[in-house]
Amino acid sequence: MNNLPLLTIWCSICPENLEATSITLFTGLMNLADSLSSYFGSLISIILNVSKENLNEIWRPLLVQNFYLLVMSIFIIFVEFP
Repeated sequence: MNNLPLLTIWCSICPENLEATSITLFTGLMNLADSLSSYFGSLISIILNVSKENLNEIWRPLLVQNFYLLVMSIFIIFVEFP
């Protein structure tokens, strides 16, 4: 995943002389998010009984993914941006 545009925006809004700290924090958060998403995806696959041998129920994790996307899209309306 290419995070360079996000990193550029992140550094442009950070305080003066804290760019290196911001880059480190951003990179660490992105690595944590990547790891947690892999673990959470594996857990969902185990709970929904989806494996390489059993792909008949692949629609269930896709349904969970789309439901989550819909819920987050609805809640973004309530976020106040400056």
